[in-house]
Amino acid sequence: CSLDQLMSPDDPEHSILLEECQLAYVFVAGGNPDGPKERVSYNDKDPMTLSPGLEKDMVRLNIQENLKEGKSQTFFKYATTVVDQHVYFDYIAKTDS
Repeated sequence: CSLDQLMSPDDPEHSILLEECQLAYVFVAGGNPDGPKERVSYNDKDPMTLSPGLEKDMVRLNIQENLKEGKSQTFFKYATTVVDQHVYFDYIAKTDS
């Protein structure tokens, strides 16, 4: 199931997904071409993510899209906020294609 499905409180199947979901996935991209290359501290002024747009299974981080320049660190910082506020996970992993 997608992370969006697990985090959607208005989803009528939300509680079922929590019990049945074996693996939650999300696609991650930098969504702010004018932003920093990484964002690893909490800041009320600048959110960690941007609105998802049309892709509900994508997280758009509030950083520049980059490879090996901070996107992984920013994703793991974002993942800790998900665990703190929404859904508990045993493991969090990231892979590139």
